[in-house]
Amino acid sequence: MKKFNQVGLKTAIASFGIGTLFLLSYAISNIEGIAVFGYFYLIAAIFINLIIAVTLFFLSVYKQENRSKNLKTIGIMLLNIPIAYLYVIIVFDYLHL
Repeated sequence: MKKFNQVGLKTAIASFGIGTLFLLSYAISNIEGIAVFGYFYLIAAIFINLIIAVTLFFLSVYKQENRSKNLKTIGIMLLNIPIAYLYVIIVFDYLHL
């Protein structure tokens, strides 16, 4: 179960990093295709992170010994939500939508 906890942490960090790269690439180049790929990436990242977070939640319910670590990992994963929302607002401002 410890391994799955690390998967959640690595996924949260990777999601943040890749999303930031999409934002910076779009801000520097102003190529709308990057924004479109970033949007599709956001949908995929939401789906993947949701599966991992729900799995960690159920593991923390059924396996008491790692509950604290699992809930902390879920909290770290949830920090990506306001960041992604901010990135979407920034991109929509650039696109003037």
